[in-house]
Amino acid sequence: MWAAKHSFSLLGGTKPVSLQVTRSKWWKKIIHNVYPTLQERFEELDHKQKDPELYAPVNIGLPKRRPPRRELLESRLQHLKELRKNKTLEKEAWKGNLKLDLDQVQADWETGTGPHQLRVLAQHYGIFDHLFGNAYFVPRIFLNISYDYDEDTVSPVYRGNTIKPKEAASTPDIQFHSDPDSLWTLILTNPDGNLLDNDHECLHWFVGNIVGGDTSSGEVVCDYLQPFPPRGTGYHRMVFVLYKQHQRIDFSKYRREQP
Repeated sequence: MWAAKHSFSLLGGTKPVSLQVTRSKWWKKIIHNVYPTLQERFEELDHKQKDPELYAPVNIGLPKRRPPRRELLESRLQHLKELRKNKTLEKEAWKGNLKLDLDQVQADWETGTGPHQLRVLAQHYGIFDHLFGNAYFVPRIFLNISYDYDEDTVSPVYRGNTIKPKEAASTPDIQFHSDPDSLWTLILTNPDGNLLDNDHECLHWFVGNIVGGDTSSGEVVCDYLQPFPPRGTGYHRMVFVLYKQHQRIDFSKYRREQP
């Protein structure tokens, strides 16, 4: 279309013929098709965009216990005063001899940005979408989970680390802090483990009516089932979910015996 004038000589009989190629004068009238962008196609396919109010995210988690603002400011000022009085703290830091209390660091993380970081991780891996649809929550109770592989080896469960099936052969050890009279339900589920329907999950463990943080006091509704990801299905997401109960629940009709 934009080629400049060129002349080609063709041998036609005994007389050369000149062929001239020029830009068409109708080039401005060519109709250009306008295609939607990738974002517009996603919005057209995404049913959530059609009714944002209907599919708006809903927080189903426990409320955050915030201390009074005055009490929080006073504790921070008191902490700063204690640091300023400690003259050896800066010297030890300059010498490289300062040691941090990792338990205190963990406690500060749990009461600070930790819950929101866990929510972002769960949202990134599709945990909320596959288990609760449009609902989500910010974890307020931290679970300390570990598997006793043998007498000398313990496999801790973090947020997204890999646990082999042979390491998770027995019931895990779970600890969490709560009020001594509170009731809880603990569930271990696999969103990727249902081999018959991809829209359903596979239940691996169900313990209800847990008193305080003692999982051994709970009622086992579904016995523990060792993870068994078939070959070729990739990594499976094993999710521990802790639910708060307002009162004791009768789980007798939901009880499933181990085959």
